[in-house]
Amino acid sequence: MSTPIPGLTIQISTTQELIFFDIDTREVKKISSIKEVSNYEYEVAENEKKRKILLLRKEYLPAFIEDFRKAMRYDKNSQYINNKNKRTSNPNISNI
Repeated sequence: MSTPIPGLTIQISTTQELIFFDIDTREVKKISSIKEVSNYEYEVAENEKKRKILLLRKEYLPAFIEDFRKAMRYDKNSQYINNKNKRTSNPNISNI
C-alpha cells in the first residue's frame, strides 16, 4: 500500500475509515481500522522496521563474493605494493 504523497487529499469519515487513492494500482482504497498514533510511536515503529536484516539468498552468494572481490582488488599504480596492499599517506603525519 502506498503512503500518501504531499498535496494528496485524504478523507477520514466519521466511521473511522481512511479513503485514499493508491498511485501504484490506481484504485481508491479504504482502511477501516484506524488507530491514533503519536509522533513518538510513529518514529519508534519506523525505527523498528530498520532492525530487520535481509539476508542474501544462498544462490546469489558466489556471484556477490566474486563481484565484491573484483571491486576491492587493487590495480597496479604508483601506490601498488601487492594484490592486497597499497601505499597510502596520513595527512596528520605529513602535514598535507
